[in-house]
Amino acid sequence: MRKSKREQLLQAAWAVIAERGVHGLRVEDAAEAVGVANSTVYYHFENRAGLLAATMDYNDESADSASKRSRSGSGFERVSSILLGDFADGRKVRENNIVWNDLNAAAVFDDELRARVGGVNRKWTGDIADMIRDGVADGSVRSDADPVDIADTLSALQGGLVTQYLIGAIPRSRARNVLRSAIANLLAPVE
Repeated sequence: MRKSKREQLLQAAWAVIAERGVHGLRVEDAAEAVGVANSTVYYHFENRAGLLAATMDYNDESADSASKRSRSGSGFERVSSILLGDFADGRKVRENNIVWNDLNAAAVFDDELRARVGGVNRKWTGDIADMIRDGVADGSVRSDADPVDIADTLSALQGGLVTQYLIGAIPRSRARNVLRSAIANLLAPVE
């Protein structure tokens, strides 16, 4: 199936951010990569901020498809799988993390982007909270777990560990082990 110009532009913007960061993305880069005029970018996204916000949604859709693939297993297994997935081998996983982190950082200084990124982050932690609720229901997660508090805690920890791994402050294996331990400590039923 042939991709629309809009989707091609999003893929191009995503690739530039993964390689050079948000500050390295110019509207011209996305247009040139797709072989269209700059006006085509403005037609689809209005401005650079619109392109960035749509790229966050595009990146989230990739993560969301991974989340949907992790719908089998207990709630505990699904939470572990989705959170630890950001430490998997592969260039695509690393690039998704780079794009996610850089768009989050850029949102601190951009009101329009902040609203979009905040919504995506709330959806992410909401999905994790739902998986925790499923785990409480299926007995794989401790019955006294507060799904919202633990989802916020694990999401923040995961995000911080991903950043530390990306900048080389800790090895990926260490980040994965720390997160795995936190998941077990916060969610595993008490025997």
